[in-house]
Amino acid sequence: MTSRFNYSSHLSRPTWPKGESGVIIGIGYDLPFQTPAGFNADWQGLIPPGQINQLLVMVGKQGTLALADQVSDVDVPFKAAWRIFTGISLPKFVTLTRKTFPGFDAVPKLSRGALVSLVYNRGAKLDGDSRKEMKAIRDHLVASNFAKVCAEFEATKRLWPEAKGFSDRRDEEARMWRKGFA
Repeated sequence: MTSRFNYSSHLSRPTWPKGESGVIIGIGYDLPFQTPAGFNADWQGLIPPGQINQLLVMVGKQGTLALADQVSDVDVPFKAAWRIFTGISLPKFVTLTRKTFPGFDAVPKLSRGALVSLVYNRGAKLDGDSRKEMKAIRDHLVASNFAKVCAEFEATKRLWPEAKGFSDRRDEEARMWRKGFA
């Protein structure tokens, strides 16, 4: 999540955080995971048509610095980004998290927020070595072993040990999980 100040200072223009991500606009709106029709429906009337057309080129594509540079003049207002995040992205990811983690509704709200954050940032896949902690979280929830979940958030940091932002998010999710049960 971001504050209005941080958004306006650092995130109002398209970014590319590297890796498998694509060009991102707004609050975590990752363009390669959108469809042209969905993108148009989401952003129509919130940003100018010319900027929508510029960004449509990024939809469905893995990001690169060159792609992000192509749309560096696009400026997504906080109000538009917040509207998409709260009205479209967040509800979609709550539903996806609920499907991914049986027992989601049995945990405190703050702990649910940690799970939503994890899925929002990493997706919902549970297969493969890079997803073993997420699969373990699912298994712990099914078995009502809630005390074991926190360690899985923290263990996920093994994937990108040099990526401070990634580690910070996992630490925050672990903190949220603990606080939810406090």
